[in-house]
Parts: sequence; C-alpha cells; structure tokens
Amino acid sequence: MSRHHVYCHAFVSAARVERNVIVAWDDDNPDCAEVEPFTRETAGTTALNGIIIHIPDDCPLTAETARAIIDISNLAPGLDRIKSMIPSAPPARLLLIEF
Repeated sequence: MSRHHVYCHAFVSAARVERNVIVAWDDDNPDCAEVEPFTRETAGTTALNGIIIHIPDDCPLTAETARAIIDISNLAPGLDRIKSMIPSAPPARLLLIEF
C-alpha cells in the first residue's frame, strides 16, 4: 500500500471545490482522500500541475472532458462546471488531470 501526498491547483468533488491544496490518499482506499490547504512543502509531497477530481465509479467524466472545460488562465468557472457534472454518490476514485 502506498500513501500519496500531492500538491495540486484544485480538488473537485460533488460537494466542494478547493484551491491550492494537498490531497492525501492510500492506493487501497482512494475514496477516503484527505484535503488540506497548502501551507508549506514537505519531504513526501509531490506536485501535480493540474487538478484532482474525486468521483464515483460510475461517473462518465473523463480526463479529456475535464481538460476541455478548464481554462488555466481562469480556473474558477471550469472547476464549478466540473463540480456540477459529478453525481452526489459516494466518491470511489480519483481522476488526476495534468495541464
């Protein structure tokens, strides 16, 4: 089992959008992702130039669709649109989107 700590521009789920955060999860349990504000670098944190989306298994949202919605010069509208596309079912997997 691997534990991940990833800094990203945003975390999006059906319940929230958070900017400039560290997302932590275990490979065995991605449904229990932890999100905290980015305040400093740590030795175990990697960086993702992109966003992390927390979605249910049956969500049809793809990386290609998310990339097409995102305008990296103005993230907020695209992030809100992605949030609206995520069903309110319990999240089960993470979709990492690189810019």
